[in-house]
Amino acid sequence: MPLRDTTSSPRNLAAAGATIVVVALALALVAPKCNAPIFELQFDAREKPETQCEKEKVITPTDRLDASRTLTIDIVNRSFHALIFLYVRNPFELIRLIRNAASNVGDILLQFPLYNGILGMMVGPGLIGAFSDFFVNISTPQTFEVMALLAAGLVNFFVPSGSEQFAVQGPIMLDAADHLGVDPAVAKMAVSYGDQWTNMIQPFWALPLLAIARLKMRDILGCATITFLAAGLVFRATLSWRALAGSARSAAVQAYVASRFRRTVEVTGIRGEPAHRLRSLDDYRCKARRPLQNGVVTSTPKPSRLPRFGLRRNLLRPEGGEQSDRVTYIELLFDLIFVLALTQLSRYLYDNQSLAGALESAVLVLALWWVWVYTTWVTNWLDPARLPVRAAVIGLALVGLILSVSIFESFGSRGLTFAIAYVALQIGRTVFMIVAVARHDRALTHDFIRVLIWLAASGIFWILGGLLPIEFRIWFWLVALGIEYLSGAVGFRLPGRGSTRIEDWDISGAHIAERSALFVIISLGESFLVTGFAFVAQEYSFVGAASVLLAFVNAVTLWWLYFDHAEHAGTKAIARADKPGRIGNRAYTYTHAIIVAGIVLGSVADKEVLGHPDDAMKVSTAIVIGGGPFLYLVGLTVFRWIVVQEMLLSHIAGAVLIVVACATSAGMTPFVLFAIMTVILVATAAWETITRVRAGGDDEQAG
Repeated sequence: MPLRDTTSSPRNLAAAGATIVVVALALALVAPKCNAPIFELQFDAREKPETQCEKEKVITPTDRLDASRTLTIDIVNRSFHALIFLYVRNPFELIRLIRNAASNVGDILLQFPLYNGILGMMVGPGLIGAFSDFFVNISTPQTFEVMALLAAGLVNFFVPSGSEQFAVQGPIMLDAADHLGVDPAVAKMAVSYGDQWTNMIQPFWALPLLAIARLKMRDILGCATITFLAAGLVFRATLSWRALAGSARSAAVQAYVASRFRRTVEVTGIRGEPAHRLRSLDDYRCKARRPLQNGVVTSTPKPSRLPRFGLRRNLLRPEGGEQSDRVTYIELLFDLIFVLALTQLSRYLYDNQSLAGALESAVLVLALWWVWVYTTWVTNWLDPARLPVRAAVIGLALVGLILSVSIFESFGSRGLTFAIAYVALQIGRTVFMIVAVARHDRALTHDFIRVLIWLAASGIFWILGGLLPIEFRIWFWLVALGIEYLSGAVGFRLPGRGSTRIEDWDISGAHIAERSALFVIISLGESFLVTGFAFVAQEYSFVGAASVLLAFVNAVTLWWLYFDHAEHAGTKAIARADKPGRIGNRAYTYTHAIIVAGIVLGSVADKEVLGHPDDAMKVSTAIVIGGGPFLYLVGLTVFRWIVVQEMLLSHIAGAVLIVVACATSAGMTPFVLFAIMTVILVATAAWETITRVRAGGDDEQAG
């Protein structure tokens, strides 16, 4: 492949120049102001200028450089070795220089052997092929370059070595380019752009410079992120330019073919591609030598390739029978990890009752729920009774334990630990799902590859947030969380491929409903733990005992509101639904996050009243005491509307009364407002139950 079509092509040279200009402008916008303090290094980091060898004159164009026998990569390497020996005066000086160099690049030298291990883990199960095949399958000649860029950027996170990455991914992409009629040189440059692009946010190339300057990676990560975003825009524009040009040429070729032969031509290639995907008229003539059938040039499509990766053993739940809906004990073991997580979350919110603390707590509770609910979806398909699935759930529980113990300091010293554990849970579980179903359900495999791409995109912001200073962490994590929640709402839509029809997923509605109900029980149990620990840590008092009693009544009332009617309604609705995936996604994946958040906030209110029952009312205290019941009733109202299309007047009236009580609580103590919340919740539950009983409903007819 000549250099004139790749490195020295006008399009690549233009991209290089544009990258320099755009990145320089972007960095200039974020550079320190003129009056900003400048800290100079306390040592001379500059090296003595080295003797530069005289460059050989190039007397031929760059395309002849490939055929050169006098300037090869081996000759270049040996020339540098020779220059080293010419530069030093004796062997001892060479030893000293090597020792100094090793201190700067030692970290990299230790990391490169690990690349082969990472490469083996990616190549052995066929994950690189899976990623690349997915992007190829959703590509057209107009979008292939951009898809190749994204695929290479994703794989680069796991295989940082560019040469090893291209050795595995390059043949797949070049073969796909040939099938789609895309210039191989452009495909090669798209893969190279992807590798360069994500190198900006994992800058291993900068380690020697950081060692010399005595800086840490986090010191340059902000500028590297700006470079990542700016270069991404340039690379995307360059590839779009190529795609538009290719589309115009394809249209011209197709028009010429139609006018030349004056008949409808339908050519089916190896992947079933239409005629407008031919690279040239010569390609058409080569394929047109096949026999004619009714005036149409045809070929016999080859069967779709079998997956080259995945577990041969079928780990999916059996269809029909008790085993298809059963909640297993290993799933309950996984849920126990979240008791600790919710306890740490309540502790964090109690110690950070401010607007910033509320925002940070909201991020944490939504992140925890997203980890749990995604795992529930996976175990809805996979059979936890199978040993590989059971082992995977145990591994996820271990990572979940690391996640749980990092929650309280997630916006402090353990931010990176929390982010890595969270991303490892999300990515690891999804990769296992892909490997488990690849040979048994191709549609589900492609759906979860889409999920993996979205999670990988959000994972970038989780990790960056953990690396950056604390004041920037919340904004990066908000973006990450927004990506994940948006992905499910839009069906994990990807450019050029549309979206996944989640409502068509064949799931066990009874399993999803029971798992969600059990998590509500776990959340209520966590509120008992928080209340109990707070009570035993203080001296006995009448107000303290009364507060514990009110907290118990609140928890029982919340249980009653959910399990007396709503849980039955949801279970029956999703069981008899033609598209259970729709109810599972809206009613359980999203709406239950509001219900769980209300329970967590309620446990914080229990602890607040126990600790400060007679203090003057503050706005934050009123919001904590009333916010939990309000969120819970709002979540139940939305849940019932989704599953049975009805809204109970008792729930709406209860939510309104809570708002009124909090708005008029200026002269109350926290204990009094807490007692009023208990009365409102009990009245709401009694109203709902009396209405159901008078209507002749019972447990069997609920919903």
